[in-house]
Amino acid sequence: KWSPEGDRIVFMTVDALSKDEEKKKKDKDDARMIGQDARMTHLWAIDLKERKAQRLTRGRFHITGFDCSPNGRQLVYAYARTSVSDEARPINLAIIASGGGRRKGIVQRPGIDRSPWWSPDGKTIAFVSDGGVDDRQAESKLWVVPARGGESRCLLPDPVHRPEADAC
Repeated sequence: KWSPEGDRIVFMTVDALSKDEEKKKKDKDDARMIGQDARMTHLWAIDLKERKAQRLTRGRFHITGFDCSPNGRQLVYAYARTSVSDEARPINLAIIASGGGRRKGIVQRPGIDRSPWWSPDGKTIAFVSDGGVDDRQAESKLWVVPARGGESRCLLPDPVHRPEADAC
């Protein structure tokens, strides 16, 4: 995503191979241990003037989506403890400074909170959530949370009527 100033691009990329993984690749050893060989995805930014990349996040977590604040000072992202989809619960939301640094959790609960979008005025973050329900078949709805953190609320508390469901 372009920064609001247009001077850099923020992106997600999978972590580089470790030395052991590089050796396995060189040796054409393609054996995989499910749940153990998962690489994480993190945020990076590239300064377009200097053509220099900077890693913004670090740690044993996997970023699933993000957005830039309208003023360009912060990033919001959704993250899980692993990139293995069957084990990627919960997915929470956090904010960091646009240059990286310590994360501040803004939505941390069971279930999945994903696809964050910053409001144009920078005061609110919208996201898709199952409402903190630890159930893989829970319905996802549109939620909002203040960008500074605090109580989140569902914008569509009742089930959404989908006319195509009547056709079955």
